[in-house]
Amino acid sequence: MEIRQLTNIIESAICLALLIPLLLSLLPTVRLDEFRQNMFAVRDELFDYAASGHISYNDPAYRLLRQLMNGYIRYGHQLTFFRVCLTVTQSKTMGRAKDLTCFMIERVSLSRLGSCLVLPF
Repeated sequence: MEIRQLTNIIESAICLALLIPLLLSLLPTVRLDEFRQNMFAVRDELFDYAASGHISYNDPAYRLLRQLMNGYIRYGHQLTFFRVCLTVTQSKTMGRAKDLTCFMIERVSLSRLGSCLVLPF
């Protein structure tokens, strides 16, 4: 092996050693920001839908969706794939499949987000 090849290997290893931690620290932040931005867009669409008169602002469905979206925006950093899988598994084993969404919000949030309605699935 020549000196030039060895130098290229060492330089590549150093670049990878610096790049991987940088990506691992930035990627979750970018994904969280993208998730929250998407939730803001969906919440704005829901507001526009209600503003156009298709649904009342006092309708329980509108209020529940708005509450859920606000909870996802506020506690999105705690909503991980592993927690969702554990919550779904625990919910199914406990026989609480009907109010799964409320159960997930209560589980993820640090404090209760308010009264949760039971969703008719």
